[in-house]
Amino acid sequence: MFHRDNVAFSTFVSPSAGYPATNVGMDWRTGQIYAMNEQNTFTDNGMPIPFIRSFPHVTNSLKELTGAAFVLDMDTGELPATGEINQSLSPWSLGWNGGFGPLVVQGTPQVGVRISKDGGSHWGNYRLKGFTSSGRNRSMMRWRGWGMGRDLVFEVAYSAPMPTALQGAYFEPVAHAA
Repeated sequence: MFHRDNVAFSTFVSPSAGYPATNVGMDWRTGQIYAMNEQNTFTDNGMPIPFIRSFPHVTNSLKELTGAAFVLDMDTGELPATGEINQSLSPWSLGWNGGFGPLVVQGTPQVGVRISKDGGSHWGNYRLKGFTSSGRNRSMMRWRGWGMGRDLVFEVAYSAPMPTALQGAYFEPVAHAA
């Protein structure tokens, strides 16, 4: 179950107190004190940090809309020593990468998108896409074929052991007649 950030209180420990200069925080559940390093730490005391973002409702006077495509503009980072996750059934899905040797898959993080077609009351399953691998660059990620609804809400979720950034999301609905 998701809960709030573990750190309830934080402070800076000065070298004048005889300790190394450190930002520290206290876990609200256990009282444990942690050294905090926001720039290089991508877990919360060893647990993945989930990032979940819901977007505003998309409606057209409650007329039916078709969700043709949803596009994320996202810096997916670079995780060293990873290969692309194979997302299709092709000759490459048998373990070969375009004639350049076996496909390397080592737990590349994924981003999931799901939709509610009734204003957030019920949700579909997450549709996953892998982040890019080391040495590759892809920031626009597209999901197609969302079906029809009257009050569309999208939700994006991911967790990654590296710097990432969600810059924006784009959706252009196709309106239908009354």
